[in-house]
Amino acid sequence: MMSIRVLAVITLSLFASIVNAKIVISGHVVNEDNEPVDVATTKLVDGEGKMLYFQITDENGFFEYAIEGEWLEANLIVECLGYDAYKMSVATGHNIMNMVIRLKSKYTELKEVIVTAPSVVLQGDTVSYRLSAFAGKGDITLKDAMRNLPGIDMSDTGKIKYLGKEISNFYIEGMDLLGGRYNIATDNLSASSVANVEILSNHQSVKMDKEIFSDNIAINVRLNSKAKFRPIGSYEVKGGYGDDWLYQVSGAGMMFNNKFQSILNAKYGNVTEFAENANADHYDESGSLYSATQLLGDLGLSTPPLERGRFISPTDCFITLNTLNKIGEDATFRANAGYSYTKISYDYLSYKDYYSENGSVHINQEQSLRSSVHRPTVSLEYKLNSNNKYLTNTLVGNVGIKENEVPSILDGAKFNQLENVKDFLIRNDFTSTWRTNNLRWNITSGIEYGSTPQGMY
Repeated sequence: MMSIRVLAVITLSLFASIVNAKIVISGHVVNEDNEPVDVATTKLVDGEGKMLYFQITDENGFFEYAIEGEWLEANLIVECLGYDAYKMSVATGHNIMNMVIRLKSKYTELKEVIVTAPSVVLQGDTVSYRLSAFAGKGDITLKDAMRNLPGIDMSDTGKIKYLGKEISNFYIEGMDLLGGRYNIATDNLSASSVANVEILSNHQSVKMDKEIFSDNIAINVRLNSKAKFRPIGSYEVKGGYGDDWLYQVSGAGMMFNNKFQSILNAKYGNVTEFAENANADHYDESGSLYSATQLLGDLGLSTPPLERGRFISPTDCFITLNTLNKIGEDATFRANAGYSYTKISYDYLSYKDYYSENGSVHINQEQSLRSSVHRPTVSLEYKLNSNNKYLTNTLVGNVGIKENEVPSILDGAKFNQLENVKDFLIRNDFTSTWRTNNLRWNITSGIEYGSTPQGMY
């Protein structure tokens, strides 16, 4: 009887161990630096790919499966974003404990994506044009590309109008480096250096007057990242041969950052006249610096019935240095100095016949013109432009030296005309405006000293 009971107990024990048999599979998932990989997906799949069990690793990269049965035939697959998938066979009848699964990093090359900005953006009173959307293949300078912008009209001298109205300010990255001589920037900045051209309608340049309506229009040029915070430059060389050798060389060095801007520009050549236009102030409509000289005019001289550029022989030179320093949050100091020289010459021979009752009259006249103009200029400006105070002091100096010589032959008689005109002008303009409570104060002064042109004829 005793032996039967022992046999029964042994049988029941064996049966219980078969019924409760489990296969335990566990491990840690790490990366190539042996750091735990959490939230990795682990799964057991059969030979046909059907998922049997599924589990996510914890913060230590640990997972564990306790599967009832005496035999397991499956594949263990471990996957995680940024790593190559791991796969191993676990066909086994015993436990696999605390194995280490090391995943290899996976780098995915993304497909090329091109992101384009809108060509035109309207925000409040500002219209921003993405210049590259309007520039053509032959547009080298900023002036070339700006001619394509809707509403922009640019004259041959560089004066800019928007919707028929002349601009009041020209900024580069929000700073007024050139004043009315902004054509120095449009002629020398390359179109590829400019990201956007902004049209500022109802522009108020004085901060303390920002609540006062203005119908002024300004332009602000936004540079791309390659043109900011490092020196940039441009150059141009022309050459050819007609009756004589023709050449023109120009170059510019520029620097633009948050506190300092500068443009050094030089140009020399005998192809076309350019010095007078390059030195023009587009804000000074009266031309006050040269008005006295202009009133006297030039010597009277006949000219051929052709476009001026077709019969003159010019030699022009222009050099200018422009700097702007931001010396405070609201204060700037600007210095602009330039020198222009233009020399032209041409010869004109005319034959005139007048018929009358008493016979014909023949007049033969030969004239030659030799003219030169020297104009050095300088401008210094300090400006404080804050919400409660506006102060500006501008010192301007100009010298003009003009010489004309006209040797002539009239029916064999020789005579010579000479003109020599010199003038200079120094002007200082001061303006200060400030507010105290509800009161607004303003002081303005203008001092000018100049010479009446002295001429010899």
